Amino acid sequence: KVSDGRVPFMNQVMASFLQVIRTVELSEKRVLLGYLAELVPIVGDRIGNYLPSIFEAIGKIWQETRPQAVTTDNVNVILALLTLMEEISKYHQDPMSSFLCDSLPVILGLLHGHASEQQVVILKVLHSLVVFGHALGNFLHLVIPALVRLCDEE
Repeated sequence: KVSDGRVPFMNQVMASFLQVIRTVELSEKRVLLGYLAELVPIVGDRIGNYLPSIFEAIGKIWQETRPQAVTTDNVNVILALLTLMEEISKYHQDPMSSFLCDSLPVILGLLHGHASEQQVVILKVLHSLVVFGHALGNFLHLVIPALVRLCDEE
């Protein structure tokens, strides 16, 4: 954590970071998303000012990965996206709820893949739902049927 409550150059770092994430190849996004997930606990609550930009980037990456197509790059990026969202939700449960409305249908759709590569994604989605916790309160009408369908498939 940043001990004195200040994060020098945060504006410049985040602007550059998000610009690079938007422009690099999909396989490189995984690494950058991982670094961003590591940054969240370091800066803690101070990441809140950047949530709209972060979730805008997340939304574009969800579109780019086309979660229905199971490739190694897609799986790795999906896992990195979920990890980043988990880290954000640990510090910003309430704002997370407003950002979940766009991502949650895509995330829940990942529960219904049958490819063997998809199993790791399904486990990560289930873990993420636990971490999101309170932020899912307004979306239980979506989450519960998706979980029931998952149980019916097994």
